[in-house]
Formats: sequence, C-alpha cells, structure tokens
Amino acid sequence: MQFIALGFSKKDNPAFHEKLIVGITAPMQWLVYSTYKSIHDVIAGYIFLVRLKKENFELKHQVSILRDDLVRMKEIEYENHRLKKIFNIKPDPSYRRIVAQRVAYGSSRFEQTVRVQKGRKHGVNKGYPVLNSDGIIGQVVEVYHGYSDILLVTDPTHSIDVIIQRSRDNGMLKGSAYNQLQFQFLSKESDVFEGDVVISSGLDGIYPKGFPIGKVSAVGVRGRGLFLDATVKPFVDFKDIEEVVILVPNVTEKDQQ
Repeated sequence: MQFIALGFSKKDNPAFHEKLIVGITAPMQWLVYSTYKSIHDVIAGYIFLVRLKKENFELKHQVSILRDDLVRMKEIEYENHRLKKIFNIKPDPSYRRIVAQRVAYGSSRFEQTVRVQKGRKHGVNKGYPVLNSDGIIGQVVEVYHGYSDILLVTDPTHSIDVIIQRSRDNGMLKGSAYNQLQFQFLSKESDVFEGDVVISSGLDGIYPKGFPIGKVSAVGVRGRGLFLDATVKPFVDFKDIEEVVILVPNVTEKDQQ
C-alpha cells in the first residue's frame, strides 16, 4: 500500500498554498494510515488466534496421548503385579499350572460362576481346582473348546473338605449367601474361634491340601443341636477376579495303565 507523501524544502515561513495543501492532505494521510494499521492489526490478530488455536489443539492431543500412555503403563504395572503373585503359587509336583483370564461372570446372581478363556484345547477338564494368589476360587464345572466355567466356592451347591489351621479340626464347608461359607456338621466340641484360618484338607479328592480358603467370621451353637454354627469369610474377593490358576494333574504312565 502506498501513502500520499509530499516533499517540501525547508523554509522558515511556508507559503499559504503549502499550508493549505498540508492541511488538506494530512487528515487523508492519517485516515489511510490508521485504516491500514487497523486492518493489519485485525489480520495479525486473526493469524495469531489461528496459530494459537492450532498449537492448543496439538498440545491437547499430546496431553491426551500421554494420559493414555500413562493409563496403559499403570494397567500393565497392575497386571504384572497380579501375575507375579499368581506365579508365586507353588502347587506340589503332581500338578501343573494353567493361567487363565476371566472373560465373564455368571448370567444371574443365583449362578455363582465365572468364565475363563482356557478350555479343552488347553488341557482343561471338569473337576479341576481353580485358585488365585489369595486362595481357592472353585472348580471347573463346564468345559468348551476354548473356554471353561468355574463354580465358585460360595455357590450353595459347592462343598469343600477343610481343616482349621490352628486346631487341626476337620469339617465341611458349603457355599452360602453374601459371599460366605457355612460349616456343615461341625461338632460342638470343635476347637474353633473367630479369626481362625481355614485351609483345604485334600480329603475331597478335588483340592490339594494346604491352600487357604478364608477366616472364621462367626461361631455359635445351633439351637440345642450337636453342631456349631460357624461361618467363614473367603480370602478371595470374587467380584475382582481377573486372572486365575487352573491346577491340571500331571498324568504319569502308571496313571494311564
């Protein structure tokens, strides 16, 4: 853009016509300059805002990527921690471990089962015991090609032979409501108190001996009967199951004969 510019030689007393020309052209020059500056400022501001908006979008995108990476890294950290605990499970040499991930829970609140992504093609069969780093979870009750259903120890149809770790008293635990287990036919003379740890006895032919199940949460006499009314709170938090260990019996040539 060009400005109207007039050059004058330096004079002590400008002539009248020169003053007149300056008086007429100066406002025009100022109007042109101020209009140009305003347009320039608007365009520069718009360009700055567009650039700022673009930079803001890119920064938000980078923050989103970093946040997603942080979440994934945290999830991997949690998973590694869980798997490390699972691989610390040491069954006796007559079993081998199959680690499986939970894919679903039972279809109703009356069906206390979980489904895992290991099945017949991985060597899983019905009746195999299932546990995690906290204790016994249940046993395999249904097997598909690539999946298996596990009946939880808290299901009312499930029973497990147990030992009270401190006193070595033996009893049978049955699934009950509210994620608890109930002793069946526990003698009134049994040495059992709240806080006692209960472990598997190995006498039911399903679960190996010595794996933790839970802790006695309440003890009382059942009416005038001969048995104690005792409940056990499982160590496993069944609503948070993610990975499990299926114990597969090692079959020897002698077993196959």
